[in-house]
Amino acid sequence: MDPLATADDVAQALGLADASALSDAQGYRVDGLLARVSREFRREAERTFTPGTSIVRLLTVGDRVRLPEPVESVGSVSDADGDAVTYTLDGQDLALETSGRPLWSGVPVTVTYTHSAEVPDDVVASVAAAVARHLTVDPTSAEAVSTDLSTLDYRQRMASWVSERHLLTPEERAEARSYRYPGAAVIIQKP
Repeated sequence: MDPLATADDVAQALGLADASALSDAQGYRVDGLLARVSREFRREAERTFTPGTSIVRLLTVGDRVRLPEPVESVGSVSDADGDAVTYTLDGQDLALETSGRPLWSGVPVTVTYTHSAEVPDDVVASVAAAVARHLTVDPTSAEAVSTDLSTLDYRQRMASWVSERHLLTPEERAEARSYRYPGAAVIIQKP
């Protein structure tokens, strides 16, 4: 899957004109970091942010399902048995019914749909900034491989974002999670 930002976006986050102004070491690392940070951002956001066709399996809440990406068109909707389900599209929501009656909550449906929305500018900026931050740290330095340095009388604790093990800061993770659709609260009442 394509990265959510480009090397030029990262260069601009570093205050450079374009990717050709990156140092040799930065230019060598930028593509790999873009792929890793984009994958982590997508995982936290539970979205792809890129155009394409997706097949998702969702559980109904009431008689509705919410598709993760902005919808261009819906190809097919089927229930767990593979039978076609009729639907009405309302934004990113599908109102579903079978044989003229709504589905119950918790029924799994499989939806094939096309989404064509571009990557939001805020997402591009966040991913580029995260990659730029990692490019400012020498990967062979002690800071990049450890969060603690100590001698007999001295101890230094590094920021966790310096280590390449932590691709996103807690603030960046929270921003990525803000792109998630908040799930509906299902209330089950017993008589």
